[in-house]
Amino acid sequence: MLWDDFVRSWRMDLSVFTKKDTFDTGGGPGVDTLIHHGRVYVLADRYGIGRLMDVSLQKLHQTLVKSKVPETNLNDIVAMVRFCYAELVPERLRRLVVHYISCNVETLWKIKEFQKLVEDYGNLARALVGSMLLRLD
Repeated sequence: MLWDDFVRSWRMDLSVFTKKDTFDTGGGPGVDTLIHHGRVYVLADRYGIGRLMDVSLQKLHQTLVKSKVPETNLNDIVAMVRFCYAELVPERLRRLVVHYISCNVETLWKIKEFQKLVEDYGNLARALVGSMLLRLD
């Protein structure tokens, strides 16, 4: 199943980077939390700080895994998608977000703003279709 693949494939062992019990991503995600982790990842990529890239991507992944899409504010997810495609961000960050949204595309597709993003950004549409094809296997 695509969701199980999302949960497993982005997981990293960060125990060497963090102290015990300090890697809590808090409660549910919010737009500030999602975009914060994304911006930290972009900053770390720009300055070549590999450990910070790993930690921020893992925190974003854990926050997305903890979020239950029907219960989550979907506009926060859409804002994260917009951040990843309206801004210049590393491809790895985009792949993580596309993998997540492809797991939840049925719910997100009901949002007009998400449909507009897919329409406006051809590279988002291409990546999303490519990721959704994995669901057919």
